[in-house]
Amino acid sequence: MLNRWLCLLTLMIPVGLQAAEQAGKVVLSVGKNTAQLDAQPPRALKRNGPVYVRDQISTGERGQLQLRLSDGSRVSLENNTLFTLEQHRYPEDSPQQGRAVYQLIKGGLRTITGAISAAEPDNYALKTPIATIGVRGTHYSLFFCDQSCSESSGRPRGLWGQVLEGTIVVKVAEHQSDVPAGKHFFLEAGQRQPLIQSESFTAEQLQSRTAVLDTVPDAALPDLDRQPLSLEQEVQRITIDPDLKMDRVPAQTSPLDASPNNY
Repeated sequence: MLNRWLCLLTLMIPVGLQAAEQAGKVVLSVGKNTAQLDAQPPRALKRNGPVYVRDQISTGERGQLQLRLSDGSRVSLENNTLFTLEQHRYPEDSPQQGRAVYQLIKGGLRTITGAISAAEPDNYALKTPIATIGVRGTHYSLFFCDQSCSESSGRPRGLWGQVLEGTIVVKVAEHQSDVPAGKHFFLEAGQRQPLIQSESFTAEQLQSRTAVLDTVPDAALPDLDRQPLSLEQEVQRITIDPDLKMDRVPAQTSPLDASPNNY
């Protein structure tokens, strides 16, 4: 009888999902969040539900989502974000053979990388429409403001980021720039090198940035003594588990519960 029920349950799972490779699971889902695998219909994401390799994940107008992937990495997505698990392969007995390639199409995220990048940093990449991010054992935030975001908010189209631990590498074609812990960066669409500085960028700095981007690459603009627009404001208060704030503790060593905390 039990075998019959198991067979029926298996038949109820779409064929595409039966063949899919699980990349991780949902730790927290608030609001309307969905995942879509290839040509399958979108499915709602609920706590403890699986996410699969090649899933395109979408968060709603008031959505927030936290994922824990099989290598111990964590990803928190803000509302109105589109994110794809393009590749995720984690052989636990040989993590240096793993591969992690993700894509942030729009919106914002915060992440702590896991065992794949720790074993072989070159096997990790996070792609955005204007740059690719590489890491060296990292805790960082990103927000990509696309055309619709720029038109509705008046902010420039581009990639914003903050590195909380480790170092990331911002790659645009053959150009790459290191951004260490404690730094903010902004890469405008169409440019090859980001602005990097210790403080959040002010609105005035961003309004005047185009005059200096070509002549002062990788340099911080002068402090204009204005109220900064923090990265937290730019990503509209991404929430993430407080466990992620523990300093220098590998992500895969401690459990992630569902209690959100603003950072």
